[in-house]
Order: sequence, then structure tokens, then C-alpha cells
Amino acid sequence: MKALINARLTDFSTYLDDGYLLYDDHIRKIGPMSEYPLGDHQVIDCHHHFVLPGLISGHTHLYSAFSRGLNVFFRPNNFQEILDQLWWKLDRHLDLERSYYSALTFGAEFLKNGVTTVIDHHAAKKEICGSLNSIKKALVDKLGMRAILAFETSDRFPLEDCIEENLRFYRENSSIQVSGLFGMHASMSLSDASLERIKEAIGGIPIHVHVAESEMDQADAMKKYHQTVVKRFARHGLITPDSLLVHCVHVDDEELAIIKESKAVVAVNLISNQNNGVGLPDISKMINMGIPVILGNDGFFPSMTPEYLALLPAMHHRMGSPKEFFLTDWVKIIQETARYASRRLKITLGSFDPGSAADFQIIPYQPMTPIDSTNLFSHLYFGLFPQMRPESVFIGGKKVVDHGMVLGLDPKDILSSQAVAHALWKEIEEEGEMA
Repeated sequence: MKALINARLTDFSTYLDDGYLLYDDHIRKIGPMSEYPLGDHQVIDCHHHFVLPGLISGHTHLYSAFSRGLNVFFRPNNFQEILDQLWWKLDRHLDLERSYYSALTFGAEFLKNGVTTVIDHHAAKKEICGSLNSIKKALVDKLGMRAILAFETSDRFPLEDCIEENLRFYRENSSIQVSGLFGMHASMSLSDASLERIKEAIGGIPIHVHVAESEMDQADAMKKYHQTVVKRFARHGLITPDSLLVHCVHVDDEELAIIKESKAVVAVNLISNQNNGVGLPDISKMINMGIPVILGNDGFFPSMTPEYLALLPAMHHRMGSPKEFFLTDWVKIIQETARYASRRLKITLGSFDPGSAADFQIIPYQPMTPIDSTNLFSHLYFGLFPQMRPESVFIGGKKVVDHGMVLGLDPKDILSSQAVAHALWKEIEEEGEMA
């Protein structure tokens, strides 16, 4: 048995100012140091450190790693042009090697920032079949992370290849480390015939899809199909329990009622929404209606703390009031993200309750003001998260980050990633697609 001692421990529910935690691959016991059970433990002294559960990204795009530094013509006037001028230029050149290294490098940076589980939404036109396994090899097999993966089925790609890739991965991966969802890009990139074929193939498998991220998605659905996006998906029987509907910036009350009735989940990504100029979702309304809301980062940063910090001011700005969204609402979304990932992976994440996965991080933090259970969330939001850099990160009780270094990443991997990215950019340049 291993032990953390003299630690400030919180899982956003329980708080111990000076506590211990016993673990192997799961959390076994937690309590105040005054009740620490003596024994032959391997001990880590966490004095002047916070211990938090591993963070979870509720929606990301790992392949965005290779957009960093990419110099393409980029003068978009609307959301569709953002896709055309950047993301669709990138994803149509991704093969298995590029899928692997983008996931490896982004995953390693996630780990450095305390993120231990990701829900990824992948796209790779050049080699669809096997692409999710490439990501699994990088994230799960090499880095030791937990992952819930899906491929963006779209009429931009061969439909049957997308369906096959999603179904194969979903059926072959159902463990506490990795599982699947059925990925779809968005309403505006899928015809009715494609939705019918998808429903025929997947039955009740939960989908992972962008929903009304911009007004253009709703306008396209109304013009072509005379229905809003959520109603259109519901007509095809695609919104099933635990389906992950991403963004939902421009959904109406009737659509929210369908989401609630269907027991689906909404994943919000506020930094991306603001960067793309598409608006902000009404999170307060969703929560008040009883819709589970989780938090992703849309591949914007390899971290979750920027999203945590963006949530409060973004909602205050949207509502035009600082009284409509509180730190308690903020914590609910973090906890809901953990509950969703826990259901999909069939293991308790984001908790220090006995029996939970031993996924945690040890973070240096010496508070400059008094701290206790009554002001804990204020310290996390205004103190710890703005400067957070874990010293160590553990997944299933195994150390994966030590003194800021990712143990599963070899320096040669970084050089290989740079070479792969360079070849990708050169390929785009040769097609005359650079700036």
C-alpha cells in the first residue's frame, strides 16, 4: 500500500486541510493525519501541496496539436470559412502516423497540466480506418491515459469507412482505460440519407456530435430539412442516453427539452466559442432544466484550467450579471464531467471515495490567505488554477509525470513529432494552401 501524507486534499466535494490518502490502483482510504493508520506504506510527503483528482476534458480534438505554428491563409468571415481555411485543410491530410503523433504530443502536454482522461473527437481523411487505434496506442498504451474516442462521421469522408471505424473501435474497446462513442461531425455535414444509414448501423450507441455551434448549423438544417438540428437528430432516433451533444450554443427551448427527455449530455467549450465568435451557450438554463453539462476544451489548449477560469466570466458576460452563475455552479460542471467519464469507462473518476480510481495530481501551493472548507473554491479558482503546474501525476496509482516530466515520452518522440508535423505542413504547402 502507498500513502500520501500531510496533504491538502480535495475532490471538489471533500476537503481535508492536513490529510492522508492510501492507494494502490484505487483509492483505499482517506482521512485526517490525526487518524493516519501506521503501517508499512510507501510514503510521499505532500506538505505545502494540494492533491486533486486527475482532470478530465469532456471534448477535445487532439489533432489540433499540428495546427500550432501552421501558417495558412486565414481570413474567415464566418464559421464555415474557419473550417474551410484551417481545420478541413488540416484533417484531410492526416494519416495513421500523423494521428498517432498529434495524440502523443497533445496527450503528453495534457498530462503535464494534470489532465488524465480525454474524450476525443477525431477526423483524418487520408487514413480513416485504424485512426482511433493510432490514438489509443499513443494515449493509452504509451502514456497511460484514459480515453473515450470517436471518429467524426461526415459526408466529407467515405461514409462506410467512418461507420466501420467507429463501430469497430466501440465493439473492441470497453475497459476502465478506453472506450468509444459513435462520432459525427455536425448536422450541416450529414445528409438525411447519411443519418438514416448511421441509425441503421449503430442502434442505440451514444453519439458524439457538434450541435448548433454556430447559427450557420441551424440555418442549414432549417433551409434543407425544415427542422432545427436537435429535432432533426431526434427524428432519426440518434439522441439516446449519454449521447454527447457538443456546444449547443444556438439551441432553443424545445431542443433543450428533447435533450433532457433523451437523457443526453451537453459538452460546452467556452474559449473556442469566444475565439470563433459564435456566441455562448445558456449553461444556467441547461442546469436549471436538469440537463447534465460537462466541460471540454475543443482542442484549444492542452489543458483544462483555462476553461475552468473562462467559465465564470463568460457566463457573467452572457447573462449581463454577476449574480446568475456562481462557483458552486462551476464545481457542478467539473463534477458532472467526472460522472460522465466514469459511466463511459465504468470506473469512478474525479473522486477520493474508497474504490475510486487512483488518478490524482500533486500540486505545489502555499496559500497567501487563510484556507478552509468555506473558501476552498475561491482558492482553487483565484489561487491554484491560474498558476497550476503539477509536480507529479498518477493514473491508476502509477506515476506518469514526475517533477513535470512525462515518463512515457522519450525525447526522440518529440523530434519525430516535429518531423511528422513538418511533412504535413509541406504537403499542405505543395497543394498551394499555405498563406
